[in-house]
Amino acid sequence: MKYIDYIQLNPFQKFGYKCKNFFVNLPHNLAKFFIMIGNFFKRLFLGIGHGFANFGKRFAKGDWATKLSYLIMGMGKYSKTLNYLTRQFELNNDLELRDYYDYLITLKRLYMPLKTERRFPQNLMAAHD
Repeated sequence: MKYIDYIQLNPFQKFGYKCKNFFVNLPHNLAKFFIMIGNFFKRLFLGIGHGFANFGKRFAKGDWATKLSYLIMGMGKYSKTLNYLTRQFELNNDLELRDYYDYLITLKRLYMPLKTERRFPQNLMAAHD
């Protein structure tokens, strides 16, 4: 239908024409929608893969300063992990049970909210017993 023919239709005929076109084009539009979703995930994973590939290429083709900076910046994660593990080893092996109990009490005091005042003073509570 040409535009001039569409303009000459009354509102009910325009509504019927739009409904017919909607249902006729529905399978094609659903297929386009799912293809777009698939292309999005394909581009996403390819982009991540290209990023890792470029990272490796820059390391391989870089000079000594580039490789040294990669080494230094990459060691931050491992040094933090090593520090954590050594502290856990010290905690598990060097503390006696009494020291560990004091450590737990200190943590409890640090992370527990302060107690509010009692509703009744102690001496009044003792008088009722």
